[in-house]
Amino acid sequence: MYISGDTPKFARKLMFSGQKKPIQPLFPADGHMAELWDVAVGPNRERECLVGERARIANRMKATLARLGIRNFKPTLRKAAERLATLHTPEGSALPPNALAELQREIARLGFVTRQIKEIEEARQKRLEQEPETEPHAMVRHLA
Repeated sequence: MYISGDTPKFARKLMFSGQKKPIQPLFPADGHMAELWDVAVGPNRERECLVGERARIANRMKATLARLGIRNFKPTLRKAAERLATLHTPEGSALPPNALAELQREIARLGFVTRQIKEIEEARQKRLEQEPETEPHAMVRHLA
């Protein structure tokens, strides 16, 4: 096996550790554990991705407005769409039509992502309310 100076330190340790399979999955690949993993982690991962997307959209909007000299606009507020129409550059002129159209599309995208996050949170809350806690959690049973 060829090792160069670019090989990461942890990879070199794994190569010389003597293990045949240094990286193994955390859980066995049976259907029950895969189902538990999807229930426990799936919606959270989706929500995390959506929260990241929400931040990216807000940052893109702030960057567009900063190029125009506007720094006091918060795109995550509920009334951001109405306030967007009243924005003016520091010189007093209205926003350029192409920038305004782009910002309106970003506001629509932001609203869509926010609604999806809210739906995931509501579904998770319903699932928690419906499942009675009569037995230990599935992950605890697996570890025991």
